[in-house]
Amino acid sequence: MDRYDAMRIAFLAALFLGLASTGHSEPSPSVRYLMKEPVTLFDWGIIRLYDYLDEYATHYLKTNSVQDIYCTVSYDSGRNKIIISAIVTRQPEQEKESPASVRSHAKNICVEITRTLRREFLTDRDRHVRRTSGIYRFFGHIGSQGKEEPIDAFDEIERITIISVSVYSAKDPGRLILHSESPLMGKESVFAEGK
Repeated sequence: MDRYDAMRIAFLAALFLGLASTGHSEPSPSVRYLMKEPVTLFDWGIIRLYDYLDEYATHYLKTNSVQDIYCTVSYDSGRNKIIISAIVTRQPEQEKESPASVRSHAKNICVEITRTLRREFLTDRDRHVRRTSGIYRFFGHIGSQGKEEPIDAFDEIERITIISVSVYSAKDPGRLILHSESPLMGKESVFAEGK
């Protein structure tokens, strides 16, 4: 037996022993639970919306006033709300910038991001356009309507969606300057100052 054959036999023996030792293990209770849980159309919609906004924020929500931005999407079951959250780090303040000026610029960031997202989800368009191209496109079946889908399902998704924008300081990254919450459909916004 030459050296090459001996190495090949040793490799195959190690491979066999490695497979034999891992072949008898079973998934843990957590893994078994996750393997049995189905992904719903709602779950899939949240994932699709998150993926879309992750890319969209970088290209369309980052302005000269914004140093960094990222978006998340979650569902608050207690409030029955889909929350689109934009987390923003504002460009560093100028040395002589007053606290009032910092808040004013943060408010402008909140307003602009909210306006841009409302425009992106076609909130000013008619129902037919919004149903096929608005926010509901992430939640509905692609190219068809579900057999048991309520007639107003897309209206409800629009109605329960909130845009949340939090603007943080670049000099002190943990310090919230301003937070806003706005319904996707509508014009109003509620602002809360950070501490």
